[in-house]
Amino acid sequence: MQEEIKIIVLNSEGLQQFAHLIPDKLKDTAGKSDSIVLGALGPEKVTMGVAIFSEHAHYMELEWIYVEPEFRRIGIGSALLKRMIDSIEDSSYYIGVCADYIHEDTPGLDYLLEILGFAKEEQDWGIYRFQLKDAFGLEKYVGQKNETRLKGLCSISDCTQVMKKNFSFNLNKEEEAYPIGLPIQWDNYDAELSCAYLEKGEISAVFLLETDENRINISFAFAKDKPYVFPYMLVYSFNKAINKYKGSNPEITVTTLDEAAEKLLLKLIPGVKNIDVTHAQKNTNA
Repeated sequence: MQEEIKIIVLNSEGLQQFAHLIPDKLKDTAGKSDSIVLGALGPEKVTMGVAIFSEHAHYMELEWIYVEPEFRRIGIGSALLKRMIDSIEDSSYYIGVCADYIHEDTPGLDYLLEILGFAKEEQDWGIYRFQLKDAFGLEKYVGQKNETRLKGLCSISDCTQVMKKNFSFNLNKEEEAYPIGLPIQWDNYDAELSCAYLEKGEISAVFLLETDENRINISFAFAKDKPYVFPYMLVYSFNKAINKYKGSNPEITVTTLDEAAEKLLLKLIPGVKNIDVTHAQKNTNA
C-alpha cells in the first residue's frame, strides 16, 4: 500500500466526509460513543475506504467495512482491520476483534479475514432470507373475513418512551429470548414498519425491522406465550412494506428471532431459505 494513504480515526467532522461510504442504517451507530470508525484517506484527501467497529463484550466487533471499487486490491481493507487489531493488542480489557457475516455475500471479506489470521467457525444458528413477494397472501392466516388487524396492534412510532422502557426492562429478565444486549435501541428500527402488540397499555410483543433502499432486515421478534399474535404482526408490517416499496421486491433477511417466532415464520412463508452465518474471531492477547 502506498505510504501516502493514511488510516485515521474519524471524529464527527470526519464522519461527514466519509458519510457516502456508510449505509444510512449504520450512520447512527457510527456516531455513538461505543463505536470507532476508521477511514482510509488518500492523496489530496480522497476518501478510499471505511470500517465501523462497535464494542461487544470484550471484543471490538466489525460492523461494516467498505473500500471504493477503484481502490481495491492494494491493501486498504487489510490496513483498516490491522489498525484496530494493533490498537487493542496491549489492552487489558479488549481481547480481540470479531465479525459475523454471510460467506456467499462477502467473498472479499472472507478472504481478508483469512489472510489476517482470524479463526472462523460456523455458528449454531443461521439467518433466513426471502423476498417481499413471498409474503403476499399472509392475510389468510389471521382469521376469517380478511381480518388483518388485531386490537392492540400498532406501529412502534405510536408507543411512548415509557412503554418502550418498560418493555426493555421486562425483556431483560428473559435472557434466553434476547441474549445479544439490552436495552433495545429503538431508534435503529423503522418506526412505521416495526410494530408492537399492546395489552393494558403495555407492550407485550414486538416485531422490529431495519430497512434501507433495497433490503428489509427483521432484526428481532418477540411474542413469547402469544404465538397467535405473530402472524398479525407479519401482516401488519409487510402490508406497510408493500406500500413503502411499491414497484420493487426487496430482499428480506431474518436474524435473532425467538424460537417460537422462528417456527411460525418457517411455517407461514414457504419461500424462506436458511443461510449459514460465519463467525470470525482474532484474539490479540492469546
